[in-house]
Amino acid sequence: MSAARALALVALLGLGAGGAQASFYGDELGISPFEDWRTLKAGNFDVHHPVELAATATAAAEALQEAHVILKDILLWEPRHRVQVMLLNSTDAANGSAGPALRFGITLNATPPESWFSIGQADDWIRLLAVHEYAHYLNMDALDGGMWAFWVVFGDAVRPNGLWAPWMLEGLSVVMETRHTRAGRGRSAEYDMVIRAAVRDGLLGDADFMTLGRMGGRNPWFPDGETPYMFGFHLMNEVVRGMEGKARTHDGRETLSSGEQALGRLSVRSSGRVPFFVNGNLRAVTGRRWHDVWKDWAKGATARAKDQLKRLAAAPLTPIERLTPAAQEVLGPRPSPDGKFLAYTAATDDRGRNGLYLLDLFSGETRRLGSKRMGATQAFTPDGRWILTSSLHPVGQYNLYSDLLAVNSHNGREIWLTTGLRAKDPAISADGRNLVFTRSRGATVGVAAGLIEVDEDGEPTLSQVRDLYVPQPHERASQPTLSPDGRWVVFGLQRMGEPSEDLLRVPLEGGRPETLVQTGARNRFPAYSAQGELHYISDITGVENLFRHRPGSTPLMVTHVDSGIRFPVFSAKDELFVSHFSSEGWAPARVGTIGAKESWKELSLERPSFPESELMGSSGVRERIPSGKPVESAYSPWGTFFVPRQWAPYIQGSGSGFYLSGQLLGFDALDFHEYVLSGAFDSYVGLAEGALQYAYRGMGPTLSLGLSHETTFVFPGGASGPEEFDR
Repeated sequence: MSAARALALVALLGLGAGGAQASFYGDELGISPFEDWRTLKAGNFDVHHPVELAATATAAAEALQEAHVILKDILLWEPRHRVQVMLLNSTDAANGSAGPALRFGITLNATPPESWFSIGQADDWIRLLAVHEYAHYLNMDALDGGMWAFWVVFGDAVRPNGLWAPWMLEGLSVVMETRHTRAGRGRSAEYDMVIRAAVRDGLLGDADFMTLGRMGGRNPWFPDGETPYMFGFHLMNEVVRGMEGKARTHDGRETLSSGEQALGRLSVRSSGRVPFFVNGNLRAVTGRRWHDVWKDWAKGATARAKDQLKRLAAAPLTPIERLTPAAQEVLGPRPSPDGKFLAYTAATDDRGRNGLYLLDLFSGETRRLGSKRMGATQAFTPDGRWILTSSLHPVGQYNLYSDLLAVNSHNGREIWLTTGLRAKDPAISADGRNLVFTRSRGATVGVAAGLIEVDEDGEPTLSQVRDLYVPQPHERASQPTLSPDGRWVVFGLQRMGEPSEDLLRVPLEGGRPETLVQTGARNRFPAYSAQGELHYISDITGVENLFRHRPGSTPLMVTHVDSGIRFPVFSAKDELFVSHFSSEGWAPARVGTIGAKESWKELSLERPSFPESELMGSSGVRERIPSGKPVESAYSPWGTFFVPRQWAPYIQGSGSGFYLSGQLLGFDALDFHEYVLSGAFDSYVGLAEGALQYAYRGMGPTLSLGLSHETTFVFPGGASGPEEFDR
């Protein structure tokens, strides 16, 4: 292997650490070369998007520009290059990413999160995602002090803050999403629930639950992947609270009197030093170490949780029978028609992927019927033979869509009912004829229906699919269910700009929707009892409990728990099953009720409060955005292709001479084109060599071209000599 080829390989592999995966990242991110890609230039952002997401791209560009106006003064940094943003319509998994290294940019998945996701705590998914990911970008893009020397030598490959612990990275961004939207995870009843349960069981600060030392590694217990977000938020927010109102200076000027700017000073200071000196950076900014921050937060969190538990103890708690050991997630429990089994989706400690499980309610035996990705609710066919559910499903080379899946309850055999329909969370009518589900159309999720039929082989099929309700752009419907008489479909709706969720209903035969529940809280997971009464989960008291809908009157609270419950469902015998939370995680449970409690306000908990951000009003923010109308054009790779993203020298010496080489690496924003250019000189033979490697994937398959003039064969770590080039 020549030195040029070695450098090219190192460069390509090194992209993985920088936030992209060279010739693979386009495939992994669902960047199809067959889309009609457009670019919207707005401020210092280039938003690349498929043509069908033009309206969403405009919303994203506006949200990013507003986030820039606010966050640059908090995090004390502005990008040195135009920020490349990729808006994707290729997946039904809500997410985003940011990678300043190699100027990779930001990716935004347009699809809204499901209502049970922690990131479902949003008033505007696109805005929350823009704030969260742009905070990441500014934090990791910062490069101060002596670290500039590394940029001179290695280009945009070096970013010290990219080596922060995950809880520091995610905690900072969750603080920003919470303080600069009307929702955000830091305001959620879920985050309160986890801490309250830990304090109740005496586990906060215990190694079996969470300690400061365990936050940086893989957490095998609940909250698993949510650990860096949840506990990172709490610690970063504690830093902000501790510095609130204390003015500091930066670069010789006084900053705003904002506790949030402590995070900006921490970010900038860290970006100019060798990574990992986390305590020294924090002490220089706040005078505290992270252990001090943890102790201060844990003390305050414990006191707050004890106050909450004392308030909740004013009324008898609902009796709960947990049916299985705890899991990281338990979604959509559903009893079989004969009442013998309970089907549910779960993520357990010993499995890497969600599975569909079947619990024998009499013997307690649990079987895993198979793996699935995402999808929450289940539905049995009337004969109990098939379980209808949903899962993410590869469609073509670039898309990962949610589709409906039928699983045989006896042997686990799977039949895909749809392909590429982007459908999830089915519910079936009592007669087994009608199926309702949600259906995604890019950045909007509505409600659809179809007919379930059984073919001559006894296998279910879906036909006559039709839309029942398509909400406004960027709104999300969730968890539809059918009324016992089969006339109505009830579902949750996240409206644009509202941090709450409402319950609506629409006729199964089609017609105008009607709002049933609108209280300013998150009202989700509708379920009918055997008597035909509509119930739902609401966090109106600060705890997720079950309420009974009363048209024109105050809802009745019918459970009272001190942690939280989700996914209620009633059996034919009116037994109530839920997913119940404890400090160990979630479990399917059989739950009693407390009767019809009409007065529940005395059990309401105080919600976390935060100063109102300018972004919540936005009018003043928009006035500070540089004038100029966004310009949209067809995507062109050339603006980002020719400017190298990484360069590096390579020097090797021996008694007979030296070998000096260097390389340049570049690729365009959507990774349709890549190149590595290398040049070298060997003093022993006095000859120069060079190589160019180019890859193009704009036609689907990756086409590679290599040109080289090589004179010397250099082994990594070895020295050049006559035996190495005598060939």
